[in-house]
Amino acid sequence: MLFNLDDVHEDEQIEKARTHEEVCAKYISEAISADLEFQIGPIKPGNSYHFDTDAKWSLHDLVVYCLKEAGPAKVYFATYAIKEYQARLLVNLKTAGVIKELHALLDYRNELMAPDAYQLLMGSATTIGTMRTHAKLVVIEGERLQIVITGSANFTTNTRADV
Repeated sequence: MLFNLDDVHEDEQIEKARTHEEVCAKYISEAISADLEFQIGPIKPGNSYHFDTDAKWSLHDLVVYCLKEAGPAKVYFATYAIKEYQARLLVNLKTAGVIKELHALLDYRNELMAPDAYQLLMGSATTIGTMRTHAKLVVIEGERLQIVITGSANFTTNTRADV
């Protein structure tokens, strides 16, 4: 068991959670990829940032911004889909030293559905695994910050974005 319900003081815990949420949550909308720095600002440890892309940017845009904030980092990600452009971007960031280690968990169909992206990652990722997954998760363990990104976006270009 993770915790004992008798140890939880409900009123105190709810108040702490409410206070933390009010102080740390920031909702970002209407940002375009070139504008993420302005919309988000410096990322502060312990804060939560909630995003609505409004079809203006893609997951890889956010990852690049977060890497700038976090410093050289180990990157772990899981995705249902990844395309060649995004795989090449991650590989180039690893080659440049922005990503120190790259760990990928892909849906098993990517090998057939996106062979170019899969081969790029096979040649450069520190570790790569495949399984049946619909997960969309990025963990960045940077020298300055640790960042977790969860959501519904794959490593593909947002087809509704005006790029």
